[in-house]
Amino acid sequence: MVEIFLAMLLSMGLCTSNLVTEQEFLVWGTPGTGVAQGPVVPNDKVWLVRSAGVSTTDNTEGEYMIELQRPVKSQGGACCWNVPVARTSQFVYGTPPLALEKPLVMYPGERLRARENGWDAASKVGILGVYYEIPRSCVPVTP
Repeated sequence: MVEIFLAMLLSMGLCTSNLVTEQEFLVWGTPGTGVAQGPVVPNDKVWLVRSAGVSTTDNTEGEYMIELQRPVKSQGGACCWNVPVARTSQFVYGTPPLALEKPLVMYPGERLRARENGWDAASKVGILGVYYEIPRSCVPVTP
């Protein structure tokens, strides 16, 4: 799905394929916090997220969320709103417990964040993703 959007952008002539790079990340949170924050989209880039999800070292039951953390523009860029993107509908076991169900476009200053409720104090939660990084100038309209 993201590839179709990318092909449309490239066909508009605003960007060339040599400016697009495929990237990935995996970030683990501090044990016992139930939170992991992915990297921040750089000021001059846009990310087209192909896939993302939550991982955990916890083998007990938990509730998992993916949030889009973004600066609040109406408050001068103050940190942050945690906008819901995906959530388990019930407590689940195992890993990965949650996957992003649709592609996502991320803009400068934003990041993906994983949360887990009901975690074991020694456990960690992680956020991972694969995405295309493109120059912001390739996207005709950005927020």
